[in-house]
Amino acid sequence: MVLLIIVILFVAIFCFVHKLIIIGIISLLGFSKQFGWVALTITSLSLFVKGFWYIAIIPLLLIIWNLIGLKEV
Repeated sequence: MVLLIIVILFVAIFCFVHKLIIIGIISLLGFSKQFGWVALTITSLSLFVKGFWYIAIIPLLLIIWNLIGLKEV
């Protein structure tokens, strides 16, 4: 849970610093239990399009890590 908070806040702050306000707000919607993974996917895809490859991969890795963790339980 702490990792989720750190990743979402880091990506949102990065977006706000680079004047990507809408993407930063979408990133903050990642805290939602209903469509958080959708918000993080949209954030990642938007950052890929803008050319921020290293930052864009972080939310996707978090989603993949959570999906792998859910399958093992």
